[in-house]
Amino acid sequence: MSFPEFSRKQRQHDNDIESLYKLAAETKQRVDVIDTKVSSMLDVQRDHSTQLRRVQTVLEGHEARFTAIDSRLGEILELLRGRGSETR
Repeated sequence: MSFPEFSRKQRQHDNDIESLYKLAAETKQRVDVIDTKVSSMLDVQRDHSTQLRRVQTVLEGHEARFTAIDSRLGEILELLRGRGSETR
């Protein structure tokens, strides 16, 4: 291999290595941006999960109250029906 050819290949290798470093730096920047966005999304998801657990707790409380009210109304209906048949 002649010296000019060797020199050209050496420059090409240097350029290739420099390009790889640039590509790696750009990739790291993109990954950092994505990591920040994913972290932000995870924070929002945690907040939503907490809020949904609170909503579920409230709904379960309402369900218990409605079940009790339904039971009382059933008892009242039975009493009214019983009284209605007594007055006939």
